[in-house]
Amino acid sequence: MENNPIIIAGFGRSGTTWISDIISKSLGGLILFEPFHPGIYNESKSICYSGKLENATFIKKHLESCSQSTPENLWLLRNHLNTPLESNSSSFINYIWSNSKVLGFKTIRAVHLLSSLQNLINAKSIYIYRHPFAVLSSINNRNKFWEEYGWQWHFEHFFERAFTTTILLPLEIQHFQKIKEKCTEKNEVILMMWALS
Repeated sequence: MENNPIIIAGFGRSGTTWISDIISKSLGGLILFEPFHPGIYNESKSICYSGKLENATFIKKHLESCSQSTPENLWLLRNHLNTPLESNSSSFINYIWSNSKVLGFKTIRAVHLLSSLQNLINAKSIYIYRHPFAVLSSINNRNKFWEEYGWQWHFEHFFERAFTTTILLPLEIQHFQKIKEKCTEKNEVILMMWALS
């Protein structure tokens, strides 16, 4: 990975993929697609929503392995291909990889690790904001958005970790906890998650 890689992060359905595509095409390099996806990173579940880099060495090693050799999982290059992953020959993939610099990566799965990740790999970061109603609409159009670990898992772990973070002040946590208690509909909970992110 280049010195000072770029991290593009944001809440899901905020436009992180779109922005990463613009940057990669403008600069002529690769923005790796979701290196913390569970299909690529075995520890993805343990870091999702986490604010602590308890396994910092493993995360750094994983990011370095993603960027230093032809990726074992083509998922990392999916947005740099015009056709489905499986329809591309290995020679074509190798051509793209060997003729392009890795500029950074984009993620929606490590947003709460952003500050720690910046320090860990000496990275610059771009955090994408999109209007919460637009995010909510986009999520609702993707029926399987929370399928990865299940909605109940996401819901419970997000708030458990958000309310134990050192980023929020105690009064802020109390304020958000009171609001959360009044959230009864799934859409209200998602908007609350957006706000806390």
